[in-house]
Amino acid sequence: MTRKRVLALHGHSQCAHSFRLKLSAIEDACQDTIKFVYVDAPHLLMPVDVAGAFTAAEASSPVTITINGHPARAWWRFLWEMSDADAAIKSFNCIRNVLETEGPFDGILGFSQGVALATMVLAHLENPHIEGSLFQGIDHPPFEFAVLISGFYAPWWSIPLGPHRLRTPSLHIFGINDIMVSPENMARLIGYFKSPRVEIHQGGHFIPRTLSWRRFLVDYLSSRGTHTGSARSQHAVAVRSPTPPLCWEEFCSIQRMLDDAS
Repeated sequence: MTRKRVLALHGHSQCAHSFRLKLSAIEDACQDTIKFVYVDAPHLLMPVDVAGAFTAAEASSPVTITINGHPARAWWRFLWEMSDADAAIKSFNCIRNVLETEGPFDGILGFSQGVALATMVLAHLENPHIEGSLFQGIDHPPFEFAVLISGFYAPWWSIPLGPHRLRTPSLHIFGINDIMVSPENMARLIGYFKSPRVEIHQGGHFIPRTLSWRRFLVDYLSSRGTHTGSARSQHAVAVRSPTPPLCWEEFCSIQRMLDDAS
């Protein structure tokens, strides 16, 4: 059986190695059906890039940050938006190179800032001819699915998402106690997708790894077939939700308040 190939994009201040460790239990559980391909973001972070985390003396240091012995990386330096356009373009070119030299990929999985990049990648694979697209002429089809964890949309006005909601089937996983990504940002990201599936866990800004969540992610990823038509979609929908009812109630109440405020 041919394994499905999933492009994995880490978050801000992480790297391919640290992201693989966070997904190791899930990767081990579906190693017969899924091959994850982890990519290092091209930008190494220095103390000055992480606002508020260092003293003035430390922030002026030219030494790059390491976490558990591995360099801290980012797809662009400013977490929430792509105003450092040169850095963002370099990351897009990095992903384009991976798609063209190591593809094709069936799906994409991102965490945090990796979700913001993945969302733009999804949009430009679906609409490679839109004005300003960095994927014009790319030889890679749109992804069949996306798994987006603790994600947000980082605005980059010079290169918009595209004229339509994203058609790629997407799974969005959020923590109800996430202090990094607000419910407003969660809702905004979900609104860019035509057919999103949303699941909520009881924790914060991390990948849920309890047994029930591992089983859910393995079942979900395994159910996303390669060009198997409607049977694949029906099977994917049938994967049981791990979201506790109280999380849904709290998330829905937050969503109602946001709707009322708008």
